[in-house]
Amino acid sequence: ANGPGRSEHVAYSDFRPESGRKYRIRIEILDRDLRVSVDGSTILTYQPTLPFNGGFISLHGFYRGKSFSDVRIFSLGMPQRVSATAIGDAFAVVGDHTHAREQYARVADVHADDALGDEARYKQGLSCAALGDHAAADSVWAMVNPGPWRELSRLAQLDRQVADGHDEVVLRELPDLYREGSAELRRRIPQAWNRWVTACYNDRERLERWLKFRDQLFPHALETEYYAAEGLLWLNRAEEMLARFPHQTSLGVSALVDLGRLAEIPEIFPRQRWFAADALMWTGRSAEIAACYPEQRKFIQRGYYLRGQIDEALADPT
Repeated sequence: ANGPGRSEHVAYSDFRPESGRKYRIRIEILDRDLRVSVDGSTILTYQPTLPFNGGFISLHGFYRGKSFSDVRIFSLGMPQRVSATAIGDAFAVVGDHTHAREQYARVADVHADDALGDEARYKQGLSCAALGDHAAADSVWAMVNPGPWRELSRLAQLDRQVADGHDEVVLRELPDLYREGSAELRRRIPQAWNRWVTACYNDRERLERWLKFRDQLFPHALETEYYAAEGLLWLNRAEEMLARFPHQTSLGVSALVDLGRLAEIPEIFPRQRWFAADALMWTGRSAEIAACYPEQRKFIQRGYYLRGQIDEALADPT
């Protein structure tokens, strides 16, 4: 699953379908909850800050041999009751943070002493921050009562600290926040880490620091593995990347290329069929492509020419 704006991993599963087997896939979106299940078992969950308000659904299978059938889409229609923050949420989703801030403030005033007021103040602070008024955001967040919304408010402040290059504040405070925080906060922090680490790929010292931080705090968070592996490649630690994240196959191919080990790509990552065929081409094994990857017609055709089999190339209708 990807977040808004720049593509980022917010949830990840290493589920791999078996060839020849039929699966029943179900995707549910209820307010702020997205859940993906395969044959009744949940493999992915995600909960953004704001409710989903539309978009696109794409069914995509890498390479040949996959098909989708009996696709059904259902809508629950309009609910009888909506949250008091719904109007503010609607403005925030479309980027109208001026009106969103006003609507959240109205809710916060009416529900000053309950959880709904805390949610409204948290979101009001986000709108203030989106408008560049960070002093107002901090002032609003200071009024959030202790609990889950106070935790998320603090995470939003730490997010800004990282954006401003003040990593030391976050590195000092986040471990306790993560270990003692709510389940919601513990889901959000690895997602925030993904943003932070990708922002410092060109700064080796910061990148090293954030990779070490992940290994200490949430080394098994699957949604962070892609960016951890990519970070290792930026640090020229391809061997370590292959050892630690072998199922990050696309990055694994890049690691083998960096190490000059193209011949190993078909053996280690046979599912990366385009890259495997390309590797066979570059390592003088083009004659094997037709048998191993018959769908890769471009490489098969190129192999004929490289081997001097002009008649076979001309006879191939591709």
